[in-house]
Amino acid sequence: MNYRLLFILSFLILGVGIAGLFVMDNDNPVKQQVVAQLPVAKEKDVVITTAIAERDVKKGQLISADDYKISNVTIQVKDGDDTPDKTPQLAFNLRSMIADGGTGSLVGFLAKENIAKGSLIEPAVILSPKAPDFILSSLNPAEDVAYSLPVGASNAYLLDTLKTGAYVSLFASFKQANGDQMQGNLVKVVDYVPVLRVTQSEQKDEKNSSAGVLILKLSVKQLEQLFKLPQDATLLALPADKPQPVQQRGLLIRQLRG
Repeated sequence: MNYRLLFILSFLILGVGIAGLFVMDNDNPVKQQVVAQLPVAKEKDVVITTAIAERDVKKGQLISADDYKISNVTIQVKDGDDTPDKTPQLAFNLRSMIADGGTGSLVGFLAKENIAKGSLIEPAVILSPKAPDFILSSLNPAEDVAYSLPVGASNAYLLDTLKTGAYVSLFASFKQANGDQMQGNLVKVVDYVPVLRVTQSEQKDEKNSSAGVLILKLSVKQLEQLFKLPQDATLLALPADKPQPVQQRGLLIRQLRG
């Protein structure tokens, strides 16, 4: 017999045998039962909150509303894969952190590291205003101090107006020679400083009591300016939306002289 024909017949027989094995394997009821019992991984929709930096944010800076843009994104996560290691998108989820901040936003959060414009903001590089070490982490010990400014009952509205991350300017009023307060002649002594915390007192409704306290971030130089004021000077914090020049020392002297 022709060897070429034998060679072709051998391949045909081998092919029929292999096909038979597959058919027998598919007809195996035991295997079909095992396959049917294998668990199928289920997926669920998870909504995550991410934020992209709209501009560079420096380490130690309090985040403002113009520094970022928030987006809510729905992703599909398999059961058991709800960790950042298995689903990398979860590493950028700020949803629970924003809720913990109490403001529903990132305003007032502290940048623990430099954040580049256009980058996703990671939870690991920001600190909530409610964190125990927030105030201490916000300060440069060599340059800054946390200054507590009592807020009187007559100015209690400030405690409902100001939040962590807001900016205020400090104005001083002075008593005249006859003892009257120069309320109509406020003099700005410190400009545009960040509010680190707003604390309301339970006794704010009592007459002449302190309604609460504003904790402000002042530089050492700004604190020195406050210490140079007369002891009878009264400080008032007013909201500030941008830096403005502080009145010159000569104007302050003229106000003191009346």
